Amino acid sequence: MFKVILIDDEVLVRVGLKSLINWEKHGYQIIAEASNGQDALTKIKAQKPDIVIIDIKMPVKDGLELIEEVNKLQLQTKFIVLSSYDDFKLVKQALQLGAVDYLLKLELESEQLLNCLNTARKAIKKQQKSEREIDHSRLHFPSLLELRTSTFKKIINKQLVNQNEIKRLFKKLEIDLVESRLYCLVIRLKNIDQVQNNDSQGEQLFESSVLNIVREIVSDFYPAHVFSYNWGEIICFFSLEPDQLLNQQEEVIPNFKNLTVRLTKMMGEYFDVEIELAVSNSKNKFFELSTAFQEAVQALQYSFQCPAGQAVYYKDLAKYKTRSTSKADLKIFIDRFAAGLEKLNYSDLKDNFKQLTKKLKTENISARECYSLCFEILFIIRTKLSGRLADKILTKQANFYQQLLRINNIADLFNWLNSLDQQLQQVLIEQEDNNHLVTKAKNYIKQNYKKEITLDQLAEKLNVSYGYLSVLFKEKVGLSFSEYLNEVKITAAKQMLTESDCKIYTVAYEVGYNNPYYFSRVFKQKTGLTPRQYRKRYYC
Repeated sequence: MFKVILIDDEVLVRVGLKSLINWEKHGYQIIAEASNGQDALTKIKAQKPDIVIIDIKMPVKDGLELIEEVNKLQLQTKFIVLSSYDDFKLVKQALQLGAVDYLLKLELESEQLLNCLNTARKAIKKQQKSEREIDHSRLHFPSLLELRTSTFKKIINKQLVNQNEIKRLFKKLEIDLVESRLYCLVIRLKNIDQVQNNDSQGEQLFESSVLNIVREIVSDFYPAHVFSYNWGEIICFFSLEPDQLLNQQEEVIPNFKNLTVRLTKMMGEYFDVEIELAVSNSKNKFFELSTAFQEAVQALQYSFQCPAGQAVYYKDLAKYKTRSTSKADLKIFIDRFAAGLEKLNYSDLKDNFKQLTKKLKTENISARECYSLCFEILFIIRTKLSGRLADKILTKQANFYQQLLRINNIADLFNWLNSLDQQLQQVLIEQEDNNHLVTKAKNYIKQNYKKEITLDQLAEKLNVSYGYLSVLFKEKVGLSFSEYLNEVKITAAKQMLTESDCKIYTVAYEVGYNNPYYFSRVFKQKTGLTPRQYRKRYYC
C-alpha cells in the first residue's frame, strides 16, 4: 500500500477525491487530510506519506512553500498538484520543484487520477531501485580507506611480503608512509564490555567514532594509517616526517609521549574508556611492518606494568622479562596476612604490606596474578574476621570490590593496597583501643565490685560517654555492665560459701549486696541453687 495525504482548503474537493476511486483496491491508502499548508507539513513530518495530492493555493502556507519545505526534509514523498485553469504558471513552478504531475480541479475523473497516481508510484519505485543500486555498489566496491586497511592486514598476516609489490600498492593507494622510519602502535580499549553487549549498530557506531578520533589525533603528529584489527584493538602504522629527527642513541620517538597523553585524555573524555598502548622498534622496510606489529602486540602483554597513559616500548621488554613473580613469595604474604589478621595485630600487617609493595616494585606481576592476589586478600578479611568487623573494613565508602575492577596497572594496584592498608590501620587500631578500654573497665569492676558502682561512674572514670561504654562493653564481653557485675559478685560469693563459715547475709554484704534476699534471688538465677544449697553441695 502506498500512503496518501489529501491537502485542500475546500472540503468538497477532498470528499470528491476520496469518492472518485476505490483507493485500497488500487493499492493506495488515504492516511490523513489537511486544509492548509502548515497543518499538512506537521502531518507529513509525522506520517511520512509516499504521495501527497496538494492544492497550490491555500491559506497559511501555499502548496509551493510546502513542497520546498518537504524537499528540505529529504523525504521520498511525491507530489501531485491540484490547480485551476489560471494556475498554469504556478503548476510549472511546482513541476520544477519536483511535483510528478498535476490535476485540473474542474476536470477530475477517475482515469486521470489513477494515471497521476501511477506516475507517482513509478517515480517512487525508480528512486527506491536507484538507492538499492547505490547500497549494492557500496557493498561491492570498497572505499579507498577499506582498500588501504585490507593491504595492511595482508602485510600483518604475511600474505603480502614482496617489497616491490607493497611499494606499488602504497603508491596506488596514496599511502604516504616514509619507509626508513616506520613504527606500529597498538591501542587496546578497556572496560568496553557494556558497549559490546548492546546492539550491533551501536557497536559499529562506537568503533567508528573511536577510529575517527584516533585518526584525527595521530595525524596531528605523524603520517599514519589507523584501523581496527579486533574488537577493542586499534592498529596504527606511522612514520616520522623528514624534519622529525630521531635520536638513534636514545631511541626516542619525537612527540610520542605527547601523542599517548592526548590519546589517553580524549578516550577518557569522549568515551569514558581507558586504554593500553604499546609501540614497536623502528623499521626500515615496508615488509617489516609485520614484525613491527608482532613486537607491539608482544609488548602490550606487559602494559600492566605501566602507569595510565604510558606506552610499553618493545625495546624495554628485556627489563620486564628479567623480572619474575614468585608464587611462593605471594603465598608467604597471604599466610602472614592471615596470621596477622587473626591476632588483630596491625603492626604485623603493616610490615607485611611494606614487604609486598617493595617486592612488587621490582618484579613483574600480571593482571591475572594481581586480581587473584586482591581477591584472596578480601576473602581472608571476610573469613578471618567477624562479620561486623569485616563490614567495617570493607565499607560502602571504601568499596574495595568495586575499586578492584578499576585496577588497570601496577600504579592502580599500589593505590588499592595502600587504601586497604589505611582502612585496616584505622579499624584495627580502633579495635585495639576498644579492647584496652574494655579490659580497664573489667579490671575496675573486679577491684571495686564490693562497692556500689554504676555504669555512669565507670564511664566517667574511663573518660568516655555512658552510651558508648554500654554498647562497647556489651559488644566485647557479650554481657551488659550489670550482668557482668553480677557475674563477678556471684563468683566471689561462690568462693566465700565454699571456703568460709560466714553467714549468708555476711557473704551478701561482702560481695556488694545490701539486701540478702535480693542476693539469694540473683544467686539462684545464676547457679540454679540457693546460697545455702550451694554451700551444702560444694563446701569442703
